[in-house]
Amino acid sequence: MRLEIRSGSGYFNVGTSAYTLIEPITLTKLDGSMRPTDIIVTKRDPAVSGALTATEDLATQSRWVRWSKSVFVNNQRSPNAQRRYFSIPTTGEGTATDNYSLTVYGFDSINRPLRTRTPGGRISRLVYHTPGWVKERWVGTDDTGATETNPGGSGAPNNMVKVEAYVYDAGAAAKNGNLTQVTRWENASTTRVSNYGYDFRNRRTSLTGEVNTKEVYTYDNLDRVTQVDRKNGATDVLIGRQTTSYDYRDRVYQRLTYAVNLSTGAVGNSLKDDFCMIPAAISCCRPLLGPAR
Repeated sequence: MRLEIRSGSGYFNVGTSAYTLIEPITLTKLDGSMRPTDIIVTKRDPAVSGALTATEDLATQSRWVRWSKSVFVNNQRSPNAQRRYFSIPTTGEGTATDNYSLTVYGFDSINRPLRTRTPGGRISRLVYHTPGWVKERWVGTDDTGATETNPGGSGAPNNMVKVEAYVYDAGAAAKNGNLTQVTRWENASTTRVSNYGYDFRNRRTSLTGEVNTKEVYTYDNLDRVTQVDRKNGATDVLIGRQTTSYDYRDRVYQRLTYAVNLSTGAVGNSLKDDFCMIPAAISCCRPLLGPAR
């Protein structure tokens, strides 16, 4: 069983009691599991007017202006392949060479996203920790012999390369799953490493990254970031500070950006951004004004 959802925009003329449809029309096709298989944007038959109906012809492909198609296997909720048409054929589905770009997805034994191949042939693969967190990301153009735990297989012609690795809870077991380290490879011998710190409420409180990058975050009791300090990671000297203030409706009403002495870390004057809220009763056109200095 296949279902369709037809949608369009238009207006009703009270004086003439006539409906006018403003093209285009969007047609969404669903399979028996209510998964969207086709999303089509089409022009209307010039001979038809009035309100959109469930019976008018939308199947004439020569009037289609956009088309994307998802291919599902078995009972998976995510598509195994997606087509994006750049040249819609007048009949049939066409080919990947002449009509559409094809992206192919692969899944592991418990249906987690595992492999993506883009229309250009680039392959991206993920490796997971036992709890289901992403452990590594690999890229390449040939994954011959790849496995769920080793995308590199046994070597050539496999050319998959690890580009990112993730560490959770500093490598400790039975913790909260906080991402504490990301390693990115520039090449086989050069990496960039970012480390993250958290408080007892699992809020990220610090970032220590490459090229002496360091940031420290301060929160209020509603988990809103109220202050961001930037420091020289080599000396721990403050080099930048910004604070944010919120009103009782959780809206930002002020930001202060401070001048900081880069040698000593001394905090000086600030530039103020004020955000003025207009009451809802008179905010029909401009509900938010700002920033104002």
